[in-house]
Amino acid sequence: MVLYKIALLSEKISEMKNELDKLIENDADKRKILELSQKIDVLIVEYMKLKRRISNDFVEK
Repeated sequence: MVLYKIALLSEKISEMKNELDKLIENDADKRKILELSQKIDVLIVEYMKLKRRISNDFVEK
């Protein structure tokens, strides 16, 4: 289940990064860029927590 969630988060982060790139390329409103960037940051933190959990589970076994 955790691996599936990691895969989903990875895909979502990638999609949002592409969207962020488009906003930047199109000189979008800075608030929109910042808002999306912060949402990506939250997902990255969640992704890293899950990856660490997998790593810790592996080490403990």
